[in-house]
Amino acid sequence: MSTSQLSFFDTSALGGSQSNLYWGELPGDRALEEAAAAAQQVAKAPAPIPAVLPKVDFALTGTRGLAQGWKERARDNLAAIRLLATLEAEDRNASPDEQAVLARFTGFGAGELANSLFPRAGETFRAGWEEIGSQLEELTSQQERAGLARATQYAHYTPELIVHAMWDLAAQMGFRGGRALEPGCGTGLFMASVPPKLAPKTAWTAIENDPLTARITRKLFPNQWVRSEDFTTAKLAERYDLVIGNPPFSNRTVRGTDELGRLGLSLHDYFIARSISRLRPGALAMFVTSRWTMDKSDAGARRTMFETADFVGGVRLPAGAMRDDAGTDVGVDVLVFRRRAPGEDAGDATWLDVAALDDTDQGEGPLRINRYFAENGQQVLGRHDWTSGQFGPEYTCKANPLQMLDEALPLALGRLSSLARFPVPQTLDVAAVQDNHAADVGTAADGALLKEGSFLLHKGVLHQIIDGETVLVKVKKGEQKEGC
Repeated sequence: MSTSQLSFFDTSALGGSQSNLYWGELPGDRALEEAAAAAQQVAKAPAPIPAVLPKVDFALTGTRGLAQGWKERARDNLAAIRLLATLEAEDRNASPDEQAVLARFTGFGAGELANSLFPRAGETFRAGWEEIGSQLEELTSQQERAGLARATQYAHYTPELIVHAMWDLAAQMGFRGGRALEPGCGTGLFMASVPPKLAPKTAWTAIENDPLTARITRKLFPNQWVRSEDFTTAKLAERYDLVIGNPPFSNRTVRGTDELGRLGLSLHDYFIARSISRLRPGALAMFVTSRWTMDKSDAGARRTMFETADFVGGVRLPAGAMRDDAGTDVGVDVLVFRRRAPGEDAGDATWLDVAALDDTDQGEGPLRINRYFAENGQQVLGRHDWTSGQFGPEYTCKANPLQMLDEALPLALGRLSSLARFPVPQTLDVAAVQDNHAADVGTAADGALLKEGSFLLHKGVLHQIIDGETVLVKVKKGEQKEGC
């Protein structure tokens, strides 16, 4: 018997040169182990938190870059509606690039859009508009389309040139921020164009009747109070430092149970009168409105405004000033009003009357316009003339081909800058004002959670909805007489 010791590994299938096992360290083993360890660490690590877009209000320093043709404008509207659906489905804020898309929503008030995309019952889309009309049907509910159709008579958004010129005037008159109201806000062009230094000092209440448009506006201005309501019935507090905007151009008569509602004012005149009534004493309102506010023979609406406010001055724009952006040829004025303080004497009443223009009788009688514009020709950016209207010859302010509106309008508005000054705002605590509007307040038709008069707990404190705002409710303690 051999005295040599046999190795098990040398005399079995586990040994010898044919062994397929290697008991040393293979070159790739360490890399595999490190990869496995790294994988274990990744498995233990928390999942990355998705980026949350902050609430940033849209700011417009120039123009929105609107498309040139109405079909392209319609496609931009569809793009905004499609994006809104995505943002709401994902329950998130819009990025700056997405807000630029939303801001190009212009509504369907232009005649080319309204007549092509909202056919009467039993009719079809206008020839050549079938594809866009079908997409609109796919993207919106029947209720949403009905709202957009109703809004076509009012949806004429103000050109940026006019918006910026009005803000320049507000700054020249000393606006320093505070509470601001934009009635009939559309997508909020006036909110978007507030000067950068004033934006963080201004808390907005913006009211838009069309629900879909209001939803777009909320994505553009997540830090402001955008209310989807009818301005003629919306509850409003009397506290605004500024009202600025473009009341809907309409001869529709407003009927209501309040004092203004019983006067039978046209819609745009009602907007102006009601907005003025909600100003603080000394505060200012600026409007782009139909020339009929000033030119109506019946001075009833103007006298109603004059009961509480003075007319500071205005500018008459040439025919066609709204055509390219808004798709309407309605004649418009920019008007400025100042709310009087209690006991303050009323100002000049010239603007209450209309006057005949000399040498304008061509067989139909002379042209008759507001005395203010008849006597202040420098505030008229054009020439008084006759034109053919829907019901025969009528007045127009014919444009001067040598006059550039982007130069003439700021110059004319600048003449008003020394005639009135904004008072010091009551509060510049914009965050507190915005927080006060955090509750979902509205009407039953809007589907809002909270109605006028409702009670709620906000941050653990009892509040009540009064005039559309959350107001702190005082609770009696001990022998206090005030509170409930």
